Amino acid sequence: MTKFVLTLHVLAAVFLIGPMAISPMMGMRAIRRHDARGVHEAARTTTLYTLLSLVVAALGFVLIAVGNGRWSFGDAWVTISMTLYVIALLLGIGVVAPGLTGAARLLDVSTPVPATPVTVSDTTVETTEPAGTDTATIDVETRRKVDAAYGRVAASSGIVALLLIIIVIFMVVRPFR
Repeated sequence: MTKFVLTLHVLAAVFLIGPMAISPMMGMRAIRRHDARGVHEAARTTTLYTLLSLVVAALGFVLIAVGNGRWSFGDAWVTISMTLYVIALLLGIGVVAPGLTGAARLLDVSTPVPATPVTVSDTTVETTEPAGTDTATIDVETRRKVDAAYGRVAASSGIVALLLIIIVIFMVVRPFR
């Protein structure tokens, strides 16, 4: 039974925690492209997988229960890992996902500022790019707010990824025994 639950725990970690860590990066890329739809999708994906990561935690609890003393809540590495996971979960739900949603809303309501007209053989051509393209421009105040949201998402998702890496190291090394 222990090997079965351990296998489920590891598989769930790969397929649920992995997207939890990667989806904010997709959102940051979409922010740089001014792709509001892509940012909305990344926010939904981040929220979904962050909540689904609770399955991994639940399987960890089951693993301790069926592990015949192999693991214990008294082990420092288990307690530290659980604490780091709770912090990562709260950052994901409380900072990363709302930051992506806020950036997406800003991009939704922003109106592109017309690009500089280009002169081609004595003819002036307007070259405004629609929002959602690499060369789209938005007003300065909205740009400032989007950049601030990008910074919050980048910093907090980086912390989440670092915490998850530390947890994996603790699971493998089992320090403080």
